[in-house]
Amino acid sequence: MKKTLLIIISIIAFASCSKSNKEILKEVSTNLSNIKTIKYTSSVEFKDKGKLIFKDLDTISFDFRIDKSNNLKYHFNSLKGEVIFNGNKTMQSHHKEKITTINNDISNESVNNPLILTISSLKQLLPKIIRNDSISITRKNDTIINNNKYLVFNFFLKNKYIDWVNYGFKENDNNDSEYYLIVNNSSYFPYKIISQNGKTGFISRTIENITLNYKFDNKLWTGENLPKDYPVFTVEEYLTLRKNSMLNNVGKQITNWELPELNSNSTVNLSKLKGNVVLLEFWFKGCVACLKAIPSLNKIKKRFEKNDFKIYGIEYLQDYSKKELENYLTEYKVEFPSLYNGKKMALTYGIQRAPTFMILDKDGEIIAIKNGFSEKNINDIVSFIKKNI
Repeated sequence: MKKTLLIIISIIAFASCSKSNKEILKEVSTNLSNIKTIKYTSSVEFKDKGKLIFKDLDTISFDFRIDKSNNLKYHFNSLKGEVIFNGNKTMQSHHKEKITTINNDISNESVNNPLILTISSLKQLLPKIIRNDSISITRKNDTIINNNKYLVFNFFLKNKYIDWVNYGFKENDNNDSEYYLIVNNSSYFPYKIISQNGKTGFISRTIENITLNYKFDNKLWTGENLPKDYPVFTVEEYLTLRKNSMLNNVGKQITNWELPELNSNSTVNLSKLKGNVVLLEFWFKGCVACLKAIPSLNKIKKRFEKNDFKIYGIEYLQDYSKKELENYLTEYKVEFPSLYNGKKMALTYGIQRAPTFMILDKDGEIIAIKNGFSEKNINDIVSFIKKNI
């Protein structure tokens, strides 16, 4: 009897080990497709060259049952605030600013953007990954976490990347991308999703403390549980408030800001650049839109460098050493000088997004502040320079 039992166990173990990568992932996908409601905790981490840059902890819940809205519902809760999407609108509390915002936009870009590396996005994407023969799926060495065995899968995309917002794959200008999925060996349920972020960075989310068939409080979806003492704004109103706060500085003289320069041992006092039209770009390492702006800013530098014109980047998050920032500028071929330690200056002028462009006239007066990289913003910047040079 014992011998027979051992044989049966051996056969089961062999059958499990002999499953192909796609067979295992199909079982994972099936498990995800069967979820109706779920709640779990999720640690999100961003690492660059192995260095931890950002970490946060969320409690996330999803309701995949279709109702009149014909949409999923989700709830994120962290120390920063809550995000609630009820199928028709997004409600978000911001604890730092003590306000609540309402967004009626139900486009993919609005609804799916918070869902990157979550159960919801994996539920949509994993079947497409399995079916896509152009994606290389390999099994890495198994790992042990909290005495449990986990399977590690690598997804390699040649000249493509995963579009987490629209649940598809996009061309990536001759750049490859890779992703990892770590799966519990016994339950075939995801534990961690890892995505490449830039050339040297990775962002990941864990899936822990899972409650399946979670029962929701109906008041959650109405927003009744959000802080009642927070004023409520539409997203448009909120953005206008932030914009006006930043634009309140237009017309003011630049003050005595003296910042150190990267790639040199000198400092630059911005108030002493009078006699020049000055373009300042506030940026930080890893900002995708900042990287997209580099070619345009290089062209502006070349176009006006023989005139009374100066251009400086200002790194304002101060998350990296001077050497790391210098290497970053070299790697991405930034042809104009950049300053650092600009965090206090950014806070003073209400600058919260990157890239943000500030233009000074020859008298040192702030004549324009533009937020975000776009062709229109670049054209407007060029027009301001031409009018004031």
